[in-house]
Amino acid sequence: MSRVGHYISNNSSFSSVNYGYQKLGDLIRATELFDVKMRNDGSAMYIKDSRKSER
Repeated sequence: MSRVGHYISNNSSFSSVNYGYQKLGDLIRATELFDVKMRNDGSAMYIKDSRKSER
């Protein structure tokens, strides 16, 4: 998840706050487009496009 946030911050003016979420992770969960797994005792979020697993 940190790679996604880093890429977004360097390549666009995107902000999750504009969509009503304090954190990017909260926005990712709300879309229900991704399988979200927390690792490292909840300190690391790993995401996978859930649409790819439907094939």
